[in-house]
Amino acid sequence: GNDVTQTDILWKNEGDNATIHCSQTKGDLYFYMYWFRQLPGKTMELFPYPEGDVKGKISFAGDGSKYSKLTVSNVTLNDSGVYFCAASRHSAADSSQVNTENSRLSVNTCSQPPSKPSL
Repeated sequence: GNDVTQTDILWKNEGDNATIHCSQTKGDLYFYMYWFRQLPGKTMELFPYPEGDVKGKISFAGDGSKYSKLTVSNVTLNDSGVYFCAASRHSAADSSQVNTENSRLSVNTCSQPPSKPSL
């Protein structure tokens, strides 16, 4: 099995909250967990702590070493992409001793077909 396990794929409607779970069984030496995101046509980015442009939009929970949970609040089409969780031995997220897993978040517009008039 995988040493890093993560939610596989999420389908959400605009306005929903999306929660991605990640856990690792690499052992006690892997005590750092990171989240990355890659949006369509963009380069991968490391999520900062919840501040700046992600404050109120992105939140993290868990112990940060064995389990981490990423929640994207009030999702829009712009949040669709691939979200990566990584477990590392070091505090440097670009360390060579990193195991990763990824999730795909797909956001749909809340469009419903028009209701048929009752006859």
